[in-house]
Amino acid sequence: MILAIAVGDGIYPRALSVRAARHPRVMWLAHVVCSGRDCYEELEIVADRLEEIDRVTCECGHGFVLLTISEVELVTP
Repeated sequence: MILAIAVGDGIYPRALSVRAARHPRVMWLAHVVCSGRDCYEELEIVADRLEEIDRVTCECGHGFVLLTISEVELVTP
């Protein structure tokens, strides 16, 4: 499942996976920027699989460039 949150000028909804919901213990947090010359979109993407981050495209049609990625472990109280 992917949840993308805009870091720049607002929050934009993104497509979610149609697969059944899972409860992963490890998630990935990626900070990306659009590769388009005239686009300044910047997002933080949370995903449970690295492959899902690679599939996200900007609304302008270009892909994203990965700036940073972090592994986040979910801890239940």
